[in-house]
Amino acid sequence: MEKMLKKIFAILPAAMLVAACGKHAPENRMVLPTPSGLTMSLYDPTSLLITWEPVEEAAHYNIVLEEADGTSAGETAQVEETSVLIRNVEDGKSYRCRVRAVNGYDYSDFAISNTVDVPAVEEPEPEM
Repeated sequence: MEKMLKKIFAILPAAMLVAACGKHAPENRMVLPTPSGLTMSLYDPTSLLITWEPVEEAAHYNIVLEEADGTSAGETAQVEETSVLIRNVEDGKSYRCRVRAVNGYDYSDFAISNTVDVPAVEEPEPEM
């Protein structure tokens, strides 16, 4: 009996912790509003400017740059500002981005921007 009680008390604190954490967590964790007003524009021939409206309770934002077909074009960035300048994008490609608000374990759904075409840079013909 004593052995059984030791096992129960060894498991009990972990079970209480899981139960306590579960009480405060919504099932899907998407509790912040999705950022609105997300736009992306060509800042210069090799840079994109991304802007959106602030989310009141957001501590920071996750930004994902993608090619127009959804292929990742880099790592997920974490920023506190509501505008980002992405430099040195590849010419001749089309891009879009996704942004979500984050605060601790709480986050929003991703907002998806418009698509921006970066013009192809033509190489000058070599002179002979």
